[in-house]
Amino acid sequence: MKLIVNYRLDPTVAAALLPAQFRPRLLNGHAVAGLLLDADKAEYRLAVESGAYLLNSESGPLLAEELPRQIYASFAGEETVDVSVRPAVSWRSTLFGDPYSAARFAGMIAAVPVRIDWVRSSFFARLGGVADCALMVPDVPMSMDIAA
Repeated sequence: MKLIVNYRLDPTVAAALLPAQFRPRLLNGHAVAGLLLDADKAEYRLAVESGAYLLNSESGPLLAEELPRQIYASFAGEETVDVSVRPAVSWRSTLFGDPYSAARFAGMIAAVPVRIDWVRSSFFARLGGVADCALMVPDVPMSMDIAA
């Protein structure tokens, strides 16, 4: 299982993290950012108008050279992430503005809402990010098919 923690971020701050060709996706006046956590790594992401921009990746800049349609950046130094979650009795995201609905994800990945007891990310703390909501998602095999 993976844990997704979504953050509200100031749109100006989010835009400054992105290359010029990307614009942050905004919901209710906030940029959508987040952490994707699994057993051995944390990935920092920003929602952009056309998908998600990975701020860090194990592949780093090498992938950007091999696949120019995908752009990644790596951080120098250590970032720290601590999070505690538990099953949610009810779920409401202030960012997305509507309650979780399984029907919304019909035919997609089964996500389980969880309540954030506490979360700390040194990266998002420096950016003024505010934790909004969290979901547990199953591990899903990923493949990338880039058209020439």
